[in-house]
Amino acid sequence: MKLKLLIALFILSVAQLLQAARPTVNASNFTHTYITCVSAELKWSNGNGNARMIVAREGSPVAFVPSDNTIYSNVNPNFGASSPVGNSGNEYVIFNGVGTGTLSVAQLKSGITYYFTIYEHDNNGSSTQYLTSGVATYSAATHYINMNFSVSVIDSCEGNNKFVFTNTSVSSILGLQDSFSINGKRYNADQPLTYSFKNTFGKPTLYLINNNQYGCPTTTSKQVKIIPKKMVKFDFLNSSDTVQDYIGNIFNIRTTSETAPFPMSVSCLWYSGDGDSSFFFTFRKSYQNTGRFHTRLITSASINSKPTGCKDTMYLDLVVTGIKPFRNLQITPDSMELTDNEFSYSLSDTGLSSVKWYFGDGDSSDQAVITHSYKDIGTYKVKVKATTKGGKSAISTKDLIVFSRTTDIKSNTEKNIAILKAYPNPASTVLHLSFKELDNYTILVYQADGKLILSSEQKSLEERLELNDLVSGIHHIEILKNGIHQQGFNIFIDK
Repeated sequence: MKLKLLIALFILSVAQLLQAARPTVNASNFTHTYITCVSAELKWSNGNGNARMIVAREGSPVAFVPSDNTIYSNVNPNFGASSPVGNSGNEYVIFNGVGTGTLSVAQLKSGITYYFTIYEHDNNGSSTQYLTSGVATYSAATHYINMNFSVSVIDSCEGNNKFVFTNTSVSSILGLQDSFSINGKRYNADQPLTYSFKNTFGKPTLYLINNNQYGCPTTTSKQVKIIPKKMVKFDFLNSSDTVQDYIGNIFNIRTTSETAPFPMSVSCLWYSGDGDSSFFFTFRKSYQNTGRFHTRLITSASINSKPTGCKDTMYLDLVVTGIKPFRNLQITPDSMELTDNEFSYSLSDTGLSSVKWYFGDGDSSDQAVITHSYKDIGTYKVKVKATTKGGKSAISTKDLIVFSRTTDIKSNTEKNIAILKAYPNPASTVLHLSFKELDNYTILVYQADGKLILSSEQKSLEERLELNDLVSGIHHIEILKNGIHQQGFNIFIDK
């Protein structure tokens, strides 16, 4: 009886020893039965090992080779959930044991190729031996969907907006159906969709949806911008007061854009209420009269520098208060002949505390109404300074002209008188000069700033100077003989 028991134990030990030998036949028919964007169902035919180990790697063939007498027990079918093996850092044991030849691998990335290798082994614990030559390998790429769509803005106005949506998605899944979803309603996304949002402003959302069941993204969205009627608003916090005193008034009314995302832009056209207009976001204006000015702002929207037709009009009243010192300013006439000239000056506004006239010839007066005469021909810049009872001052100026119809040249200070007469004075197109003798005189004409603008040589007793190219104002005539000054005088040219 004991002999039979010993024989049985011997036979069992030999059988186990024979069974624990290194496998000689690798697994085969390695492939997949189902693959998604995030998982794969693998299948294979077992070799003659007691068990097998599957190693997976992302992006490159498996380089890891198991070592004999080593147990690899850190196993997880979720890729990357176990500790990596080998040196690459992205190789993982996803299966190790006996099995029926199938395995579900999860936690894969979309659109990535994964590589798998099966190693048969004898499953003999710390003495395990692996078959590492001629092993079964397989690679498979997960599905992918790159969801996207473009938005073309035809018109973004609140009333008649129009957009074109074009599906630009790319996918590895055949037969995928895409659709646009707006306010819960579906539209076929196989063709560009032209759509207008009715009774809507702000940022409505458009969705692109697909019907995949492979774990890929099923939706993406974008917002479009619809320009509301109010495109800008008045920035009163950073603007000047809308009510200002006449003297020194300067209005700076700033605006800020309510909506101007690229490539949209908004332009502003201001009407100031006194006939002026300007194209600026900031209204800058100084008024010359007191009163209430009804400004108007028209805003227009453009896309890629092309007008959309979106317009809005806003109104803002600006008030200029106080006294305008020069409202009743009068100086008459503008010009007078030198003989018996007498100009009238009047500044009779009420509300003024003082008036000061400066006549341009060195004289002045503090009378509100006065007359003044000039001793010589010329242009005189008259200046008046007025001060209101509130203590604010302002200055106004005006040019007056004193002229002579003819200029008889008589001088007690010059011995060598060359010209007897210059006429007319003022002159506009022609100046006549009457010489006392024919002596090759040189005639030079200077502007008031000293610039020489005309040179001529005497050819007769009566010379004619063409003045068409000269500007209005006081000019100085110099007469030279052999380069030596003979005579000088002023004329006034009036165009």
